[in-house]
Amino acid sequence: MKLRDNSERARTIINIFYFFAFVIIGMFISNLMQYFFLNSDNITEATATSNDLRQSIFIGLHFILFIIAAIYFIRWFRRAYFNLHLLDSTIEHEESMASYGWMIPFINLWRPFSIMKEIWTKTQEHAKFEIIESTTLIGIWWTLWITNSIITNVASRLPMDTLEGIKTVTVLFMVTNVAEFIALALIIIIVKRVAEYEYALYNMEHQMSIEDHLIDGV
Repeated sequence: MKLRDNSERARTIINIFYFFAFVIIGMFISNLMQYFFLNSDNITEATATSNDLRQSIFIGLHFILFIIAAIYFIRWFRRAYFNLHLLDSTIEHEESMASYGWMIPFINLWRPFSIMKEIWTKTQEHAKFEIIESTTLIGIWWTLWITNSIITNVASRLPMDTLEGIKTVTVLFMVTNVAEFIALALIIIIVKRVAEYEYALYNMEHQMSIEDHLIDGV
């Protein structure tokens, strides 16, 4: 059995998440500016064009970073689950579901949450932690993630052919910005904690390998 080091992937996705957080803050500020703009008396073609350009830039940045973050997070997520499969034959799901579970409709509402709980709990158990940390943090993160997804889908389908319609959608997107930012902060904490558990597990396996080698050499 040889666990695969997951620390570099953890560092990479955490750094991407930090940059993503700044973009979300920028989006919130941009949406807030749009809301004030829509409620002002200074709506001209020039100011409307400037507002639309700013919004388009942040929407584009958010989309690109979301795709990048999703790819690198799933790489980290799948390796963490792969390592558990090397240690434990009672793992609930196939290792490939750490990737595909995010993409299959309806299954993606629950499966990634279930896998994350397994990674969180079983990595601690195999690292011989005396006190296993609760999965409450993961539950809050997943609730925010699903809530954000629902509100985003609803907001993107609302009509925007009137000023009031644009205002409503803008407010809803500000709500999603807040929910997404908090969810992002929580997943950063979760990845950092799991990385600590994996580090302890990796060191324990390395120490056992050295001891076995010494015994074999006697």
